[in-house]
Amino acid sequence: RLLRSQGHDVTAEYYVNDSATTNDQWCLQAADGAGNGTTADPWTLAEFTSWVEGAGTQLNPGDRVNIDSGTYDNDSANGITIGTTDDGTAVSPVTIRGALTGTTRLATIHDTAGTGRDRLWTLNGAYIVLQDMILHTARDAGAANWGDGCAVFAESTTCTNITMRNLEIYNCQASAIMCYEGATPYLAGHIIECG
Repeated sequence: RLLRSQGHDVTAEYYVNDSATTNDQWCLQAADGAGNGTTADPWTLAEFTSWVEGAGTQLNPGDRVNIDSGTYDNDSANGITIGTTDDGTAVSPVTIRGALTGTTRLATIHDTAGTGRDRLWTLNGAYIVLQDMILHTARDAGAANWGDGCAVFAESTTCTNITMRNLEIYNCQASAIMCYEGATPYLAGHIIECG
């Protein structure tokens, strides 16, 4: 069954929640660490990250990931990586969105050891929409690599036709959004404060 969203086909929907249902828009239950990605049994952010970074293609054209209201701490080394095979199309992009009611806030855990916990999103696929979130990056004590200290890193030339919409980005060490040469992002409606 296809759904329609902002003029695009939606083929599959996945849900992420924190440990509460306060101000939730989509999820009927809090995430408990044993979810299946549905609105009745949502994933934690760690479960979603593990799934999307698993072997092979996970996200397909038209898929939509709904990250409900809440605060999410991300401590994975390169943020949440959307791989080169997790592509959308011009008609059916992959959409990752925060809640429109309440606030979806993703934050990196402060990295005093300099081990690279310094990004929230690493994008490699094409036709991806990232929208409606607050991104708060922690400063990496050992930032030495290109892309360290940014909220969104479009990492490769395969990262084309990326749309980033309505993001609030704070506390970036380097760039709020960093794009590899050849990546083609579209940016709209952001609030960015870096220092």
